[in-house]
Amino acid sequence: MSFSSEVKHEITTVELEECCERAQLSAFLHANSNMIIANKAIQLQIEIENANTAKHMFSRLKKRYGVNIELSVVKKSRFNKTNTYVLKVLERGIEILEDLGIYTSKGMRQTPSRIITLKSCCARAYLGGHS
Repeated sequence: MSFSSEVKHEITTVELEECCERAQLSAFLHANSNMIIANKAIQLQIEIENANTAKHMFSRLKKRYGVNIELSVVKKSRFNKTNTYVLKVLERGIEILEDLGIYTSKGMRQTPSRIITLKSCCARAYLGGHS
């Protein structure tokens, strides 16, 4: 197992406090998601190359927000044997981004809201979420 895979596995198996879970989700979505406008609603699309990480993020989003999430698997090309797991959050996109300190009434934030990383445990979780 590669070092990167080991780190991702460790991040997905560590139990976090609720505040730290929020920080981890914030970092991950900030780095790996896109906003999509579909059916007059804002949806979030998250692309992940690691299956365990995809499962972890699916579970965390479902547990925290109770939203409908579509999961699809995209095969890149026949030369690149890795899969990309696409999570599409179908509802409450803006609400989720606001809760995670990524979006405000002024638009997308370039850096996390201070409240997300105020505690040192949350700052560590935020850094782990960038994997």
